[in-house]
Amino acid sequence: MSKETVKIHIFNGENDFDREEHVREWIGTFRDKHGGMNLTIIDAALEEDLKNALTRGVHEAYTASLFPGTRLIVIKGVDMEDEGKLLRDTLQELGKGVPGDTFLLFSIGGKADKETLALFKKL
Repeated sequence: MSKETVKIHIFNGENDFDREEHVREWIGTFRDKHGGMNLTIIDAALEEDLKNALTRGVHEAYTASLFPGTRLIVIKGVDMEDEGKLLRDTLQELGKGVPGDTFLLFSIGGKADKETLALFKKL
């Protein structure tokens, strides 16, 4: 099942509990279906800075996994109000295409601006 597509999903909003609950459901469903070997969770709040977290996410998306199959890369702890431009730049990079069956899931706090939402729809 080798496609040249990337599936990018965003959970955005100011209700942290609901947003993180959706992320936990996705992770649980992915583990149930595919196991945990191709699951990467990057918490931007635990990284040195957001740029480092997003760079790691892009690197993971472009790097081939040792284990074949579907991959899920979760990037959470992103605050839209503080880092909107950096997030948009990262999305532009990801929009070039990521090899393999890769799903990217962003959990973004705060309200996304129109420019970022339009970029997500384009991808």
